[in-house]
Amino acid sequence: MFQVLEGEFEFLLGDDVVRATPGAFIYSPKGQLHSFTNVGDGPGRVMILFSPAGIEGFFEESGEPAESLTLPPSEDRPFDKERFMAIARR
Repeated sequence: MFQVLEGEFEFLLGDDVVRATPGAFIYSPKGQLHSFTNVGDGPGRVMILFSPAGIEGFFEESGEPAESLTLPPSEDRPFDKERFMAIARR
């Protein structure tokens, strides 16, 4: 579940794209392909809720600290898809 706190976002929910502004609440059921992108002119904030708990372990294991507050990430560290998928399977 996602609640937009600040900014403007587009959410991909399966085959649908939903544009969301502050106050919007977005639900994506377990197993549904989903993603979100900040499409606003400035920074945005989204609160993400997981139920049941447990997915936080995936993020802790697969995530890496940001090197800076800029986008896109440094090209010095390419995305390791095999590592990511191995973690996701667990």
